[in-house]
Amino acid sequence: MKIPEALSKLFGRKKARAPPSIDRDVVLGLVPIRNPAIEWRRYKSGEVAIIVTVKRRGLMARIDKGEKKKKIILDKMGSHVWNLCDGEHTFGDIVEDLVKTYKMHRREAELSLASYFDTLMKKGLISFIPGKLSTLRERGEVKQETPQT
Repeated sequence: MKIPEALSKLFGRKKARAPPSIDRDVVLGLVPIRNPAIEWRRYKSGEVAIIVTVKRRGLMARIDKGEKKKKIILDKMGSHVWNLCDGEHTFGDIVEDLVKTYKMHRREAELSLASYFDTLMKKGLISFIPGKLSTLRERGEVKQETPQT
């Protein structure tokens, strides 16, 4: 038995489990959609600005009750990807577009896009729906749920 294993058994620490692996084809079939509650603008230059509300904390939250808006301006490639997050393009479609438009290697495009989408998801700017679900919606086989009041 190795020393780190003996110490972990002695102190009751468990090894961190690796996150479950997801099939690559499933990921490529996911459809990114923008959060409809997010305000954003497209400028004539093609750049996209995302306006997010920042919650104030601590003393500033007590003094100033108003909302603070923060503008995030995406670069050319980020804006291009944002425009493709329309609920119609799959992850794989966007990868193909990046390969063609920006002359990237496919693997580089996949990794960069996955990292970018991870950042956007953590900020609550996008989410994903399964590709089959979006196809069914387009055909009208699945109805959009309406909120009940």
